[in-house]
Amino acid sequence: MEFLEDDNTYGMSDPLLGRYITGETSPDENIQVKKWIDTNDNNSRYMEGLMLIIEHSRLPVTAAADEQLAWSTLSKK
Repeated sequence: MEFLEDDNTYGMSDPLLGRYITGETSPDENIQVKKWIDTNDNNSRYMEGLMLIIEHSRLPVTAAADEQLAWSTLSKK
């Protein structure tokens, strides 16, 4: 999650939260983040907002399929 700042928002690193959302954290990091989320409502709301941002910033899966179709069409020509 290189686009996230290495900032401690509400006492937790944004890159760690980003890796958690994308499933790139270790079991120990998962426990750490879950405890942080459960600590208070501000943490939970922050995490929900971050999840929303990351989910909406992902490219749709169809983009890769369209790119492959474009290359295939170009190769045939």
